[in-house]
Amino acid sequence: MSRHWSVALPAGAGPPYLVYVNGEERREGDDYEVDGRWLRFREPLRPPKKLGLGAKTLLAIGIGVYGRSGDSVDVRYQADGRPQFATGLPVLPPTEA
Repeated sequence: MSRHWSVALPAGAGPPYLVYVNGEERREGDDYEVDGRWLRFREPLRPPKKLGLGAKTLLAIGIGVYGRSGDSVDVRYQADGRPQFATGLPVLPPTEA
């Protein structure tokens, strides 16, 4: 079990990594570590709240929903020799990673 907040890298992702939390670049060694296919963050991250049935219904009929704020983690990486970009990667608290 990890004591860090974790984000799984996409399948096939390789370095170099550029990591952004809420649009701000984070630095390897200062803000996070790469642990296999995981990014391990020292500072707590806020996962978005899960949607309930009512919120899902509103979204299905085209009405926006507020109150899902959380941290957005985006990563630029290399795959098959080309740069790739993944957005909104899921954040796992220390007890789930």
